[in-house]
Parts: sequence; structure tokens; C-alpha cells
Amino acid sequence: IEGKSNFSTCCANTALTKGKWMYEVLLLSRGIMQLGWTTPRSFAKFTNQEGVGDTENSFAFDGKRIKKWNKGAIDYGEDWNVGDVIGCCIDLDVGEVSYYRNGVSLGVAFDNVKTGTGYAYFPAVSLSFDEHIRINFGDRPFNYKIEGFEPIQVYPAEELYCVDQYLGSLNNLLKIH
Repeated sequence: IEGKSNFSTCCANTALTKGKWMYEVLLLSRGIMQLGWTTPRSFAKFTNQEGVGDTENSFAFDGKRIKKWNKGAIDYGEDWNVGDVIGCCIDLDVGEVSYYRNGVSLGVAFDNVKTGTGYAYFPAVSLSFDEHIRINFGDRPFNYKIEGFEPIQVYPAEELYCVDQYLGSLNNLLKIH
């Protein structure tokens, strides 16, 4: 994903209402980016000046400014670098958001996540112009799987095993002829 305006925001299309979930962000640049979670109501308020973490029910971490964001900024985390993998975790059973840098916990960032009826959260990111990231929702193995948290998208291991078996059988048949 690449930021193409002053502060571009995008949101995944999977709503989460309970459980413990994660996704990873590979940093391909190291500038201003807010990585986290949002509700649909918050997402509707984002502009090219305000993004994830700038509204009541959205939560973000920015390692360039070393801040966490929820209607304002508070010191949190560590400076990030190109190549870092940021784990973005949400625990909707207890209402917490936490972040990891290259598999090392930065601690609980927020413990005020509203849950229950009427609250659904989506992975979301806001990027300054020309910032670049790659997101992994779990469609491939995580670089740093955080114990107790599930991927948003399940890695298709069984399907890949079947394809591998099929291709192996096909290869054996071709060798016979």
C-alpha cells in the first residue's frame, strides 16, 4: 500500500466483534503512518488531515513520532525503521489494543476499546504521502505470530497441501510417459 495524498486511509473489509485478532505490517518506508483499528463510524470521519486514531473509536500507533493515537497523541512505543514488522493486535474480549515491533511487545497501548452490541472493528492504516507498507492479514505465515491472537485471514495450509499432492502426482505421471 502506498500513500498517494496528504494522509491516505484505508480499511480492511472484515468486521471483528469478539475474540483476539492480529495482522502484521511490513514497513517499506519509515515516515508518518498510523497503524491500527477503527469502527465504521470513525472511518466515515477520516479526511486527508485526520485518520486512524484521530477519532473516538479508532486506535493507532505511529513509530515515526513514537506516539499512540486515540483522539490525541500520547508517548508510546519505539522508533521504527524500514524492514520492521509491526504486529497490530486487538483483544475484543477485554477491550485492549497492543502492538509489537519485530515480535517484541511494546505493551498495551489502549485499554479503553468499547465492545459489545454496536461495536465492530476493522484493521485500518493512515499513511502520509509516499509512505509504503505491506500488510499480512494471515494469508501467509506471520513473521512474528503473537501467542493467543488469531490471524484475520486463515493461512490456506490444507488447500496448499492438496495442491502440492496433486502436482506431485501429476509430475509422477509425466515421468512415466
